[in-house]
Amino acid sequence: MNDSSIAVRYAKALFELANEKKLADQVLQDLNSLEVLVRDVTEFRELIDSPLIQISDKIRIFKEVVEGNCTDLTFRFLELITRNKRESYLSAMIRKYQLLYRKDRGIISATLSTVTNTNETLTKRIELLLGDKYKANVELNQQQNPEIIGGFVLRVEDEMLDTSVAGQLNKIRREFDQSVMR
Repeated sequence: MNDSSIAVRYAKALFELANEKKLADQVLQDLNSLEVLVRDVTEFRELIDSPLIQISDKIRIFKEVVEGNCTDLTFRFLELITRNKRESYLSAMIRKYQLLYRKDRGIISATLSTVTNTNETLTKRIELLLGDKYKANVELNQQQNPEIIGGFVLRVEDEMLDTSVAGQLNKIRREFDQSVMR
């Protein structure tokens, strides 16, 4: 069984159970916090990945770190994946749960990259336009990227609109290279 199918199977089971118990929103918050913990705390990541640490010790540490800061369902999920020696897939399981949650709630993700952040009025306008176009709720994330020089790059799910100066320069460079090669 490949990594992806393991993550999908566990995330789907957690999502279905969380939905059934009306805890999907809280579990999402728990998993978002765990995602930050896994990404930003090296010791926690090492704990998850280490095959040398006993299962009982991992569960005890999870209990100390997360119990009380998350739902009982989320903690029991951590306990289950640890007992089944699947804790190294936690990051992938979190991403799959987030995708299932967004899909279920009709939410799409979009990322707007600009040289400087846009004002709130423009951001709301972009969210509304994208919501109308895709008939969905939009989670718009902004990123500052000085390398694009000017303009913007908008990514919606797996589509991309690149109106950046850097993107246009790269396009011209490719066209030039192709014409020289002929």
